[in-house]
Amino acid sequence: MQTSVNSFEIRAILFVCVLFHQPTALADADLGYQKRGHYAEGRRDKPVASVGIELISVLADYQEPGGNLAEHIQARFYLQENTPVCLVAREKDNRKFYWLDQVQQSWQPGEFNTFSWPTATVIKPLQLKVTDLGVLVRLQDCSSVDSAAPDRIAPAILYQNQPPNELSAYVFTYKLRANAKVNLKVKSLADGQTVFPKELGNKTGVFEVVVPANKLASGDYQVELTGYDLASNAPVYQSVRFFHPATPL
Repeated sequence: MQTSVNSFEIRAILFVCVLFHQPTALADADLGYQKRGHYAEGRRDKPVASVGIELISVLADYQEPGGNLAEHIQARFYLQENTPVCLVAREKDNRKFYWLDQVQQSWQPGEFNTFSWPTATVIKPLQLKVTDLGVLVRLQDCSSVDSAAPDRIAPAILYQNQPPNELSAYVFTYKLRANAKVNLKVKSLADGQTVFPKELGNKTGVFEVVVPANKLASGDYQVELTGYDLASNAPVYQSVRFFHPATPL
């Protein structure tokens, strides 16, 4: 026996399907990468870089007491001189495709600057924690950024309510596309002396290097990551400069 379905029933079924599907679709659209006032934020599928190594984040080594997500996150950094600033916040290990950039605000040279953004818009719905995020502050115009090879950066302090009392160390987060043997070296640009050598051994994927800062004199430093690809023997090299301030936080 065949059961016939009239056009009214078909329209009713389609209406119910659209009704129940719509909130999810709208929610996904709200979390998509888009302009949100003076910055852009959301889920963004970033193209895979063609180079072998990428500097993802440079942060002060600091974890704020308490684990609850606050209403805002702050990224604070010292700007030595009047120069363009390109700030990017992202996941260190890209699972939810979180991305924030295109920050448009005035920056003051010779002091610490702070960018603050709400967590309710994207971070909280994606169930991200502050410790999932990295920040890279490039001292160059965003339109000329080469994400694989920033030249100068300003280490950032990432926190919610309470910043640290001092800069005791920096955390450099890198991503290697293939297994490689690498070493890291921090040099003072004032005298060319190596102040921190570190043999890292075999690395692949996302990894972090902690660079002590409590004994660094105020000045400019260069961080070099060198090594070779274990499969092809091709060289691996990444270099970046930063200024370590003696100014109180």
